[in-house]
This record gives sequence, structure tokens and C-alpha cells, in this order.
Amino acid sequence: MISLKKILVLVLVSMMLLSLSPTQGIVGQMEEQGQMQGNVMVLASYTPHAPFNITCNKDFIDQGWPGSGTTSDPYIISGLNITDENQAIWIFNTSAYVVIEDCYFRVTNTTKLIAIYLANASNIALRGSILTALGYNLVVQNMTNLEVKNCTLNGGLGTNAVFANVHNAMIEYNQFSPGYYDTNAVNFAGVENVTFQHNLIDGFQWSGIEWGYASSDCLAYNNTLIGSTTDPFLQAFYGIIIEGDSAVDIIDNRIQNASVGILLQNYSSTVELNTITYCTTGIVLQDSVGASVHNNFINCTFGIDLQSTVDCTIQLNTIRALHSGITLAQSLRANVNSNTISSRVNGIVLYNANNFGQDAPHLEFCDISNNYLSGGGFQFMVNDVSELNHKIRGNVLNGGAYGYFLSNESITIDGELFRSLTLVNVSDVTVKGGEFQNTTVGIEVLYSHDVTITDAIVHNTTYGISLKESLECDITNNHLYYNGMPLKWQHLYIQMGAAISIENSRNGTMNNNDIHDNYDGIALASTNNFLITYNLIYNNSNYGISLDGLCSNNRIYQNQIGWNGINAKAQAASNYWDDGVSMGNYWSDYDGSGEYEVLPNGLDHYPKLLTHLMPFMTEGIPLDATIILIGGVAIGVIAVAIIFLKKR
Repeated sequence: MISLKKILVLVLVSMMLLSLSPTQGIVGQMEEQGQMQGNVMVLASYTPHAPFNITCNKDFIDQGWPGSGTTSDPYIISGLNITDENQAIWIFNTSAYVVIEDCYFRVTNTTKLIAIYLANASNIALRGSILTALGYNLVVQNMTNLEVKNCTLNGGLGTNAVFANVHNAMIEYNQFSPGYYDTNAVNFAGVENVTFQHNLIDGFQWSGIEWGYASSDCLAYNNTLIGSTTDPFLQAFYGIIIEGDSAVDIIDNRIQNASVGILLQNYSSTVELNTITYCTTGIVLQDSVGASVHNNFINCTFGIDLQSTVDCTIQLNTIRALHSGITLAQSLRANVNSNTISSRVNGIVLYNANNFGQDAPHLEFCDISNNYLSGGGFQFMVNDVSELNHKIRGNVLNGGAYGYFLSNESITIDGELFRSLTLVNVSDVTVKGGEFQNTTVGIEVLYSHDVTITDAIVHNTTYGISLKESLECDITNNHLYYNGMPLKWQHLYIQMGAAISIENSRNGTMNNNDIHDNYDGIALASTNNFLITYNLIYNNSNYGISLDGLCSNNRIYQNQIGWNGINAKAQAASNYWDDGVSMGNYWSDYDGSGEYEVLPNGLDHYPKLLTHLMPFMTEGIPLDATIILIGGVAIGVIAVAIIFLKKR
């Protein structure tokens, strides 16, 4: 049996060993075996050698390299230390089997020269070697059957490794440390059947991997790519780029610290099981056709962005976004389903094509189904109702249903069944009741006619109730509070949004709503002929009610407007702040005499002082006045009764 004393000794020894970091241990071992040269250790067992060129198979024999150049007996170049100003090894026009292993190559010239250059060759393996060049470490052109394994490539001023017109290559278990001014850590162009797996790219500035045009049957699997953080003002651009007609699958990689984690500009790639963190945007599909993006984990400012794509599938991804989860712009027939999105601002955004050029296709027939959203919901930024012809169904928002109603007529929607609603091209529709909260827009009405929203509670949204391009809509008897969300953007907090937002709409009413403690209470833009009466509008931090310069013929009276950041703003003079006869609004900052000026271009001719809130009766008479009226009537009745009794 082991004694307690022995156990204590073992614990103490273990703690002493753990106190030495792995780096200290490795450096100590290397110092015993060799010496540091630059940032790379050169082991004493390396044999110094001059640079050399191979221009045909016969040169291997003439230069005395061991082996016979066959599969079972390749030529061996091993254990060399080649340090030179211009080059290390260049091999051209060979077909013999060659293994270059356990070597150290260093090129010191500051111009963009090449350490190892392989061209018009085949059957070469580079293993276990260290390459350090101020130009290019490794350039491979027009080659078949290549292996690069267990190597360390320390970049300088240019691209670390270039592979052009290479067929049948395995590049694995290497470490690429790009230089500060590198264009790409690893660049592929016109390659076929190339697997790039289990590699580490640490500190890239422009891109980690770029797959150029005309690459096919390629795979990037289980690599780790970390963008440079040496300059706090310069974020690395791209983790992985795939361009043109290249067919490359990107599977199970880890990418962080880049502007864009993965950028697809190609056809039919599969992107799955990747983890992308600390990037501005996780995945961007740009001019892509038929891409499949699924089962990825993304924790970035923006999740997945589709631009000018056709027939792409986005499914089963987990997205945590500081801003927006999935954005679709000018994309046709996108299939977005079964994603889990947690976002601060928007869950799913659909942009119109006109934001990206008149010749771009509109959003067309996207299927957005069975997604689970928490935080932000849906946002639609379109210029035409035709851009909203989508299948949007079965989506869950904050644990409840999201409702998308397209082209419905003469129905009543029970608001209790939904967390958020979007009504598109509907007519004669009533939304009654419900609590809408913690989303981008509580209730949104687009391109619709004769919609009534009543008895709803809306809070903690960016926009509580939003009407755009709609006619003859009524918003009545709703309670809206804590709408208009503070947003963090690049270390700054920005607040935006309103309880009720109306744009490019006309001939509606808004009455008997309780609107308080929002950013903006009511915001009208390019809106005409609205009647706004008997609302309580108070304690909103920015404006109680605001009308932009394109609003006209809106009539606003018998509202209680008080204790807002600014009670009201009227950019246009062609609106009315009273009934034209005797009734204006109640204002907390009215001085009690004369007219009330709504800066810069509004005037209430019949204002009243608001000292405290007064609940309105249905006919619009304040409760205080009603009590006085009832009291007066009661006194009159009593007086008449007394007179009648005395006469008897």
C-alpha cells in the first residue's frame, strides 16, 4: 500500500513539473540540441549544404542523391541545412519519386524569392522540414502526385505557399506562419483532387487559404485558421476564399479573427461542421450557385450573408450574432431552414435587389421554414411587394410562433398565438390581442389595406408596430412600452426605433393607445391623412411624436403628450395639431398662455396644460373633466329635488 508520505511527495513533484510551461520545456530541449537562427531552431544534426537545382531525372544520379527514383526506393534528400540569399532547392521537369525530409531551408534576401520551387514535375514528397523565406516558401506549378506533410513554413513578404495546376496532392499536418505583409498564406489555382487537412495557419493578414479559379474535387478539412491580431486597427480579411468555378468542400475547420470567415464566390460547394468565431461576418455567399451550408457554428457580429445567390441551402446552423443572423440580398430560391439563431438586432433579414444595382434579380420564392430564433426576429427591407413572395412558415421566435400572412383577406388573427407578426398584401384583416416582445418588429404591416391592430401589448422591440406602404389602417387601444433598443456597434451604444413607426402610408387612424418609455413614441415619415387622437404619449426618451418633412394633412389633437425628451417635432408645416375648432393637445411643457409651437413648423391653436395623466373615456373626454361634469349634474339633480320637496 502506498503511504501518505509518498502520495504527498508525488503531488509536490507533479506540481513542480506543471509549473514549467510546455514552451519552456521545448525551448530547453532545443537549446541542448541546437541553436536559434532567427525565429527558427536549427538542430546541430543538420548538414550544411549549398543550394542546388534539379532539371531532369538524371541530375539526381549525377549529384549523388541516394535512391533509384522508384516508388519503393525514391531519391532521398534529407537532413540538410541550406541557408542562402536567393534559393534553397529548385526541381524542374522530373518524374522520379523523390522524398525531401527533415531539412531546414532559409532564404534571407528581402526581395520576393523562392525557397523551394517545384515545376513540371511529379511524385515529390516534402516532409518534416522547416522553410523560412522573406519571399515565397514553397511554389509548386504543373505537378502531379504531391505530398507536403509535417512541415513548418514561416512566411515573409509574399504568399507563404502557392500551388498552381497541381493534381493529386495531400497537404496535411503543416504549420503556416504568414509574414506581416503576406497576400495569402496558401494559394491554390487550377488544382484538382487536392486535400488540405489538419493544418494550422496562424497570423494571416489577407487570407488564410484562397482557392482560385478552375479548381475541382478539392477538400479543406479540419484546419485551424487564426487571423493576425498584431495590429489592433487592421483585421485580417478572409479565412477561406473560394472563387470562380472552383468546386471545393470546406468541412470541420476552425476560423477566427477575420473580417469574413468563409467567402464563397463559386458553384456547388459544401460548407459544414465549421466553427467560426470573432469574425465580422461568419460566412458570405456572393454570386454562388447551389452551395450547401449546414451544421456550422458561428459566433460573430453577422452570421451568414447571401448576395446574388441562386438555389443555395442554409440549414441546421447554430448562429450567435451581435447584429444579424442570416441576411438574404438579391437571392433566388434560397432554402433557409432549421437554423438556430440568437441575435441582438435581427434574426433573418431580406433586402431588396435595388440596393445592389438595377440589373440584379429580385428576391424570388425563398423557403424560410422551421428556424428557431431568439432575440431579433424578421426584418424586410424591400421596394416592391413582389419581393415578398416567399414561403415563410413554421418559424419559432422566443419560444412562440412567428406569423407570416401573405395575401390574406377578411380574417381575424388572434394575437395570443404569436410572438411576432408580418402581414403582406392583406386586406380587411384584424389583429386582436396578444403580447409581442423581444424581437425586431412586434407587428409589421406591408403593402396592405384596411388592417386593424387592437388590444395588443408590445414591448422590448426595436419597432413595436410598423406600417409601410399601407392604406386605411387603424391602430387602436394598444399598450406599447420599452420599444427602441440600444445597440452596441464597435464599442459604441446607439439607440434606435419607435413604438409606432409609419412610412409611406395614408388615410389611417391612431387612437386610445398608451405609449410610454420608448425611444420614439410615434414616428411618421412620408405619411398623409392620418387622424391621431386620444393617445397617451409620455416618458419617451427621444421624441413623443415626430413628423418628417414629407408628411402632410395629418391631424393630431386631444392627445396627452408629456415628459418626453422632446414632446413633438414637425418638419413640415402642412399638418394640423388641433381640430380647427376648439380642441388641441395636452402638453406638459405648455406655459399656459397663447398657442403652442411644435418646432420647427407646427402650431397647436388650442393647447392645454398637462400636469398629470388623465385616462380618456371612450368619447375622448378626460376623466377629470368627466368627474367634474358628473359632479355638476349630480349637484343640479339634488338642487332640483330640494326645490321640489320644499314646494310640497
